[in-house]
Amino acid sequence: GAWTVVMGKKNIPIMVDVIEGGFDVTISQRGFPKTPISVSSDWQLGESLFKGVVGGTDVTLQVERLAVGYRLLHAGSQADVRVVGARSAELMALMPKKRTVDTSKLLLAPMPGLLLSMSVKAGQSVKAGEELAVIEAMKMENVLRAQQDGIIAEVKAQVGDSLAVDQVIVTFVK
Repeated sequence: GAWTVVMGKKNIPIMVDVIEGGFDVTISQRGFPKTPISVSSDWQLGESLFKGVVGGTDVTLQVERLAVGYRLLHAGSQADVRVVGARSAELMALMPKKRTVDTSKLLLAPMPGLLLSMSVKAGQSVKAGEELAVIEAMKMENVLRAQQDGIIAEVKAQVGDSLAVDQVIVTFVK
């Protein structure tokens, strides 16, 4: 059947045919021969060591299960791979990319809670590790500290405010 091996940002289309004792795998990408590569092994899903013959060569790979896919380790090299149906690969290519947001200049509420105290004000310099605020959550006081040296740009929450997760409490000068 038609499958796609996903390695990082690269999609490698393959055809897999069952043969006695294994599979014939044909890589359908430019630069690879269109002749099948014979893969034979008695490896089963979940086993941590793949031993088999690939294209006439004995191969042993360490296989680690990841949250999505597998990590293959061989002779000091590693590759994170996922094998999906050809249609799934087409649909995955259409998925919007998740944007990462730079939160390094923000102090965010790590959990919902009540803002008990604010130890800083706009324009104040702070050092890494210095207390910025205290939130009460589930009857516990949680001290929020500066992750790095900086200057407070704006205090966005007031003592007594009920905070939501990821609510901005303080912004830092860029």
